Amino acid sequence: MQNNYEISPNLISCLATKATGVLPLVDGAFLPGESTRIVDAHSSFYPIPIGNSGEMVLVDGGMDKHGKRLERFVAQHDLGIGAVRAVLLTHAHRDHIGAIVSLLNRGVDIKVFASAAEDEVLQGQRRSEGKLQMVTDRLPGLDAAIPGIETEILEDGDTISFGDQLQVKALAIPGHTKGSMGFEIKSSLDGSNVLYAGDALDFTPSGAKNALWLLSGDTKISNQSIIELTNRIVREGTEIDAVVPAHSGDAHFNNLRRYRAAQKPSIPRIHRYSAPRHIAF
Repeated sequence: MQNNYEISPNLISCLATKATGVLPLVDGAFLPGESTRIVDAHSSFYPIPIGNSGEMVLVDGGMDKHGKRLERFVAQHDLGIGAVRAVLLTHAHRDHIGAIVSLLNRGVDIKVFASAAEDEVLQGQRRSEGKLQMVTDRLPGLDAAIPGIETEILEDGDTISFGDQLQVKALAIPGHTKGSMGFEIKSSLDGSNVLYAGDALDFTPSGAKNALWLLSGDTKISNQSIIELTNRIVREGTEIDAVVPAHSGDAHFNNLRRYRAAQKPSIPRIHRYSAPRHIAF
């Protein structure tokens, strides 16, 4: 998919980048796997083409429930909104579900993949973690519940194949929220393997850092999750071409190795599921 997405200035993102010191979120940035970064306020979501089929998967959905950014993206690629087949949700915070709401409101037949804990938030059964979210979720229109949503529940290690074009592995990264997940996505278009990390971490010019305390459920668990995820990827011998957070620019996997080396794990190992499923889409 040729990257002809028109970049838009984003004042909120620019100010947030300066305030937090993270690598800038560049709207329209082209990533491995022919993914495009779409910046919505100071969050981002990622359309990833399923080979040359003209269809795509989204990682997360940004803030805008009206889907204007997504609508512009598909229009600039001469596609319809129905080109979106699925959404891989890293976690159910308000600034990650916008495109999901928009697509469902338009009657688009999409599959939403998320962990069981995040599905509880989407179903309105509980509020999400995070100090700020505990306040904003109580305000009209700012919670993350999507009434009537049907979610495909993922557990750690589950894999999804979109034909032979896109291979996805779900990786538990609890801490920012109870059910936060990353997605390791391999594309047939260039053979790249990219880790989409959601809000589990950010990158600064000096390396990786944990997500902000104010926005997270438990930064100690999040810290341990990043360490364990790094250990797991190294142990399995997986080649990662880029690590892509939701609130900062992307960086090389070696930044996670350096982060791990600088930490002292202080909590027990996080449970991992032992019987992953494969879902053929």
